[in-house]
Amino acid sequence: MATPDLFPARKAAPRAPKRPSRNRAIAGNGTARVVPVFRESRNVVPNRIIGYVRVSKTSQTVEQQVDALRAIGVAAVYADEGVSGAQRDRDGLSAALAELQAGDALAVVALDRLGRDLSDLVRVVDGLRERGAHLRSLRESIDTTTAAGRMLFGIFGALSEYERAMIAERTMERLAAKKRRGERVGRKPVLTPSQVALARRELDAGTSANVVARSLRCGRSTLYRALRAS
Repeated sequence: MATPDLFPARKAAPRAPKRPSRNRAIAGNGTARVVPVFRESRNVVPNRIIGYVRVSKTSQTVEQQVDALRAIGVAAVYADEGVSGAQRDRDGLSAALAELQAGDALAVVALDRLGRDLSDLVRVVDGLRERGAHLRSLRESIDTTTAAGRMLFGIFGALSEYERAMIAERTMERLAAKKRRGERVGRKPVLTPSQVALARRELDAGTSANVVARSLRCGRSTLYRALRAS
């Protein structure tokens, strides 16, 4: 008679189905493209408004943002759902920017939908200016097709130049500080001082440079550079 199992294995509870993203990738011609959550028409007309919406959590919805952008006559709206604003590579934003042509405008309900910090915002605005496109933000009443908006573009351009200059200045300061402390500046050497000393002894003993380089797992030119620098 079989002994009953006193501790039967518990069945795992079924997992809740994962909420599908609005940015479903559609295969085509060997690549993937992002489908907009809304498109008024496929006709390409000048001076279109392309919308972009984003929510940080998958439990949130983008419908309210989409409705606000549809009210201003957007031609299409791209979305990123469950994506933080701190993340630079966003499929929905990339697709929206790729659709923009000269004279078009990128529309958002608020600037924080584009990025969490000034550097991200400046990067996006720089890209728009290079394309000859504009920016509209509903909450901040920003429209770079107007004179006041064009002035804002100029401010963002100045901020971009200032940020690049500050990055370069901080880099030079770090390098100068390392030099003052006697630290090496630049890429880490392939061979350590002890390996260079060993290589020199082997070469003095008559071992060929090819054999020494192979034993140290480096190229012969790398070996010679290390010997000259020591």
